[in-house]
Amino acid sequence: MIDVKMQQQLKQHFGNLVNPVVLALNLDDSNKSRELKTLADQLSNVSKLIIVKQISDDQLKAPSMELIPMEQGAEQTSCIRFSGVPSGHEFSSLILAILQTGGHPPSLKDDVLQRIQNLVISKPIKFTSYISLSCQTCPAVVQALNALSILQPNISHEMVDGSVFQDEVKAKEIMAVPSVFSGDQ
Repeated sequence: MIDVKMQQQLKQHFGNLVNPVVLALNLDDSNKSRELKTLADQLSNVSKLIIVKQISDDQLKAPSMELIPMEQGAEQTSCIRFSGVPSGHEFSSLILAILQTGGHPPSLKDDVLQRIQNLVISKPIKFTSYISLSCQTCPAVVQALNALSILQPNISHEMVDGSVFQDEVKAKEIMAVPSVFSGDQ
């Protein structure tokens, strides 16, 4: 998946990590799970600050990858999850999410950053974005919601690859991507 040239680029990018990041994988015995495990292992081989951990949780989608920040040697609360394999156009979303989860600040204009940080959000909000790996506009939505999740402790975001979770897409009657839902709606 990740060739030598890409490894070199990632090594440079991951030099901006401040804290370790755990890639917590919830897998089943599907080909997509094997693909996600391979991707996670390849990323961890690029940086010692990326740690792969397998979890087993029937309440979560499989395959999925949760990004968990580690500060002062302890896992913190996660706010970003990728359900499916974030490849294609979403690969850059994954790399940015790892960097931001690892302490590298999102690249936003100062006034936008300030407005997001000044938001008062008293109750947890979970955003779910349904995407297609071939969608060219989906990464902008995923990256914006990930940045919100990093900057606001009561916001979380899950990216869902609609081709992997087709039953969910049908149940929600999603006809176009990106489609963003809040909570269970």
